[in-house]
Amino acid sequence: MARPGDPNGFYARLGIAVWATQPAIGATFCARPRELDRRPPPIPVVPRLERRVVTGSGVDLRLGPGTEHPPITPIARGDLVELLPPEIEGWAYVRLGDGRHGYIAARLLTAP
Repeated sequence: MARPGDPNGFYARLGIAVWATQPAIGATFCARPRELDRRPPPIPVVPRLERRVVTGSGVDLRLGPGTEHPPITPIARGDLVELLPPEIEGWAYVRLGDGRHGYIAARLLTAP
C-alpha cells in the first residue's frame, strides 16, 4: 500500500514505518523499524546505596549534622543503615530499614 513518503511501498516491505508530514519544500520525514514501536518502556536505573553497620552504643539518629540537633530515634549496635549523599563534616546522612532518615556520626559506622 502506497503511503506519503513511501509511494512504492519499498519501506513497508522492509518493515519500516514511514511518516511524511509535508510533501512540499521543508518536508519532515521520519523512518524507523516497526519493532521499535512495540518495545516496552526502559526500566529506570536505581543506584545501589552503600550499607553500613552501626558500631557504637547509645547512638542517636539526628535531624541534622551535629549534637546540637535533636535526636529522632536511638539506633542499636549492629543495625544496618543505608548511606545517602552527602556526608557533612564527619556526619553521615543515612536511612534506616523503616524508611526514617537522618544524621549519625560517620565514625560510628563500618562496612558490613
